Amino acid sequence: MMIYRFVDDMQGSYHADDAAEFQQSVALLQQRFNIKQLKTTTWMLGMRITRDRKARTITLDQELYVSKALEKFGLQQCRVVSTPEAVGAAHDANPALDKPADRQRYMEMTGTLMYAAISTRPDIAHAVHYLASNMQAPTQRHMQAAERVFRYLAGTKALGLVFGSRNGDTVGDSRGRRAQVQVDVCAFSDADWANDKGDRRSITGWVAKLNGDPVSWSSKKQRVVALSTCEAELYAESAAIQEVLWLRGLMEELGLHTQTGSTVYGDNQSAIAVRQGRAHEACGCQVPFRDGDGGARRRQAAMGAHDPAAGGHLHQGAGRAGV
Repeated sequence: MMIYRFVDDMQGSYHADDAAEFQQSVALLQQRFNIKQLKTTTWMLGMRITRDRKARTITLDQELYVSKALEKFGLQQCRVVSTPEAVGAAHDANPALDKPADRQRYMEMTGTLMYAAISTRPDIAHAVHYLASNMQAPTQRHMQAAERVFRYLAGTKALGLVFGSRNGDTVGDSRGRRAQVQVDVCAFSDADWANDKGDRRSITGWVAKLNGDPVSWSSKKQRVVALSTCEAELYAESAAIQEVLWLRGLMEELGLHTQTGSTVYGDNQSAIAVRQGRAHEACGCQVPFRDGDGGARRRQAAMGAHDPAAGGHLHQGAGRAGV
């Protein structure tokens, strides 16, 4: 039995055998606090919750949130676009784009987009990262980029996250009444090397999945300057591995079994060579991996070495790293 709370919003989750105990807990809360128990949840923190009992899936979307945001910024009748970003727009040499923009409006637009990006729209995470990195002195270039993201959302406002698509009839019972299944934890990572022409720092991007459904993602600038695409990709994979290890620990706390190994996927050939022990074909035999506290340590790049500090086993594979 679990109770999730965010400020004054609470959501309960419990096993069918614990229904009576959950109601007792709710009654105790009602005696102490002025709370109201609603029926089946359909809205939570601006997200619509849609259940498909037959398919055993749950969908989260922010269609209403996006619609209100478009109306707030006067973009409800805007022309929609098919992508959240335009290739090369950040480096357009038009001097008119360097004129200052309305900073207050820009900050409000970016903040609105940021909540959508961290809640149900990982497809705009990279674009929002770019917007958030230019909050101090936004120009017309940045304002156009922010408006483009809204124009993209206007045409895709009904999109959301679907959970349970791979569950089917294989959902395990933690009480042991049915065969316990193993949760598949994996991640996909990528990097945009030397993306920023000012400081030459690369962009890390990754998405972590449980049973094929995205549960966490990130797009952020790396803290150090990578000297090659290989190094940038390995920094990104390191960040993805950290998230996978955290998710595996969370599954263990919830009483769910995870598969023996988790896979982190990457597509850089040099990084693949490093993981296969062919470091002489890539960028070197020593690769810095970032610790959770931001420090750096050196360890062998051969992905077959056991790392006691990480608590996992990194094994080699074509195009992927196992945890």
